Amino acid sequence: MGSDDKIKSIRVNYPTLRTALAGFGAPGGRLCQVFHAFQLFHLFQPLHMFHLFQALLKHSLLLKNETKRPDLGNFDPVSMEVLEIADTCPAVSHPRRRAGRTERRPGVHLRAWMKRTGRPLTQAVLTSSGCPRFGTFGIEMRAMRSKQEGRTSSRFQILASGNKRSKLPKTGGLWQNSRMAGFPVSENVARMQASSTLKAAQAAAELRAKGVDVIDLTVGEPDFDTPQFIKDYAIEALGKGMTKYTASAGLASFREAVAGFYARRFGASIDPAEIAAACGGKQALFNAAACILNPGDELLIPRPYWVTFPEIGTFCRARNVFIDTEDTDFILTADQVRDAISIRSKLLIINSPNNPTGRVIPPDEMRRIVEVCAERGVYVLTDECYLLFVYPPAEAYSLASLDAETRKHVCVAGSFSKTYAMTGWRSGYTIANPEWTRAMVKLQSHSATHPTSFVQYACGKALDDAERSRTAVETMLAEYERRRAYLIPALNEIAGFKVSVPEGAFYAFVDVRALVGKKWASSEKFAESLLKDAHTVVTDGAGFGADGFLRISYATSLENLERAVANIKKVVESV
Repeated sequence: MGSDDKIKSIRVNYPTLRTALAGFGAPGGRLCQVFHAFQLFHLFQPLHMFHLFQALLKHSLLLKNETKRPDLGNFDPVSMEVLEIADTCPAVSHPRRRAGRTERRPGVHLRAWMKRTGRPLTQAVLTSSGCPRFGTFGIEMRAMRSKQEGRTSSRFQILASGNKRSKLPKTGGLWQNSRMAGFPVSENVARMQASSTLKAAQAAAELRAKGVDVIDLTVGEPDFDTPQFIKDYAIEALGKGMTKYTASAGLASFREAVAGFYARRFGASIDPAEIAAACGGKQALFNAAACILNPGDELLIPRPYWVTFPEIGTFCRARNVFIDTEDTDFILTADQVRDAISIRSKLLIINSPNNPTGRVIPPDEMRRIVEVCAERGVYVLTDECYLLFVYPPAEAYSLASLDAETRKHVCVAGSFSKTYAMTGWRSGYTIANPEWTRAMVKLQSHSATHPTSFVQYACGKALDDAERSRTAVETMLAEYERRRAYLIPALNEIAGFKVSVPEGAFYAFVDVRALVGKKWASSEKFAESLLKDAHTVVTDGAGFGADGFLRISYATSLENLERAVANIKKVVESV
């Protein structure tokens, strides 16, 4: 890190305090003496961490007298990293025993990001007793030094005390919360929310275990079995002894089959080197996002969204920026994307046909969305797991069919789970530019390694067996269309229900805001009431970013749908 690097931003743990410290030059002698006192100078000197510690020490001197807290203005949205500020943070309060009582003095929990080429390189946490003479405080420093592509990294973790006679607190404070209070779940995972769709399915399973006849309308998977010819291909692979490792990118035959499918169906020209196998669509999405997002980058997510999208951003420590689409009847537009893009925007994730709404973005609008993003240096990750489940007159469309230059900004995440009724097989893939693909393969080589070898073989053969695959998909789609033709009008006949006709997937996204506030305080409470009183399980829209809505899956029999509608009607009419 060169001498030109500055501290771009610093946030502390007071509700109204936002301090931006910038412009620090070369360190003075007093600062160097502090380093020597800690006996850490030899560690920090190679990293040139002077700017960071100058800010930390300067701020620690200002804790005791609150009137001296610095106020150096608001953050510059162009050059400074924006971090959330907590109203309170008891985890960093520093208890101190004095005269038989515990006194809590103000602590500091700050994150300072020194940036180079737009990437945060350093995170530091200072826990202080507020003593202006540096009395007792601990420093936990995590530093990563990065080189160019193929770089190595060095990590340092230092705990130090300014007073050798002092010890870090054994109770309270960041030390206790991160080291002693049970299992130390990583921040990346602790910030994530559990899947609301799985929660609803679990509630249904618990009732079934008690012998209750439950109608489950939460399922996000086809109620059809995997076509027999695909099973036969898997058995064939096992007979050939295909039970060994494959390349992390997947079998060459698998990648060639994916390229061939897109060429036949969409006229796309894809090099197999742009394709990587993945363990289902979800891992394909995670691989793609994890290889491009850095802490502080903005992930643009149209709302309503599939429940996993914001959690991917949370895990990557990106900032989720939601684009509301209700004004356009839940169909994302290029104008909405243009308005949402900022200088920090890195990635847009889209899903068409959409889960939970079933809406389909028209091909022309999809192309315009990518063009808007490409013009501004924003990449697009498209979840195409429902690709072929589109009802006429809407048409299936893949961003893989874009010209090679425009497609450099796109990653297609594909899956066999929905359209081939193979949710348990965990098979998917990505299509992206070679650099993005190599990064994903590198990541996967250290995680799942590769999808199951004989599953890759079966999926590749299924794509090559175009006629039987088309017949299987069309059979399922025709049945979903028959169920949709019954369900949507039936739901709209229920007082207080409003739902648009989905053009794809197998979900109805029902607006129940007209009922919320009468007997039920929220759509969550309404869903709980349907489970309790109608023994019908639906998914609350809040998990998709749309409180006041319910997602109803029609990936179940027509008989179940008819029973469910009758049960729901009784509950609503009882209000």
